Amino acid sequence: MSRYGFSLKDLIALAAVFAVLTVGLIGCGRATSGKQRMVNGTQVRGVHSAMLIFSQGNNDFYPGLGPDGNAADAIPAGDNQYGAPKASNSDISIVYALLIWGAYIPPDYPIHPLDADSKTPAPSPSGGHTMTRANYSYALLQFGDDTGNEGRRGEWRGTNNSMAPLVADRSKIIDPSMKFTGMHDGDDSGDPTKWNGHVGWNDNHVTFENSAVFAPGKLKFGGTPNDKPDNLFDASDGTSPDGNAMFTY
Repeated sequence: MSRYGFSLKDLIALAAVFAVLTVGLIGCGRATSGKQRMVNGTQVRGVHSAMLIFSQGNNDFYPGLGPDGNAADAIPAGDNQYGAPKASNSDISIVYALLIWGAYIPPDYPIHPLDADSKTPAPSPSGGHTMTRANYSYALLQFGDDTGNEGRRGEWRGTNNSMAPLVADRSKIIDPSMKFTGMHDGDDSGDPTKWNGHVGWNDNHVTFENSAVFAPGKLKFGGTPNDKPDNLFDASDGTSPDGNAMFTY
């Protein structure tokens, strides 16, 4: 007479199969995560490389400043093909407009792998299209005002400064008080020490950081080390000189 059910040997074999499948799925997840991180780090470096190439024909100034170092001259008078406002220290859209529509990088290049579903590659500027945050992911260093060459603005050109961050994974504003969180981990505490992401430096090396707050002396702008802790995304934290800030959105 036939008997139905699982023997101990069957259960052991079944458990082994589930174990193999689980390990495989975890491995695939880690591989995907690792691949995304590698791609992202490459893109961060590539954005800065494109800025360096642009600067070679712009008196060493990165896009956003004209060859005289003036934001007002970033786009030649009467030239509307870039579909972005003239640069200011509160708008980095012009940087991506100049890089993408000047063919220094492809339209989808400045979109973080984790933003693929929420960001769209920049379309042609014909028809009056304007570059917006919907077309790019990466935060850029604010380059300060139009006067002087100290602080952040002194780094808005190829300085080979390994202590000046220029490009970074963005953070996300999570409430009206402008608290922010990293886009990688979904932490909504607003604690900048829990932010993590890639940072591209002005000598074109890229690191993966586990905090947006750097200790005194770890960052240097305009040739002077910051003498207080510096938050990558906060220009009002009292750093000296010219507190660092990257855009949060």
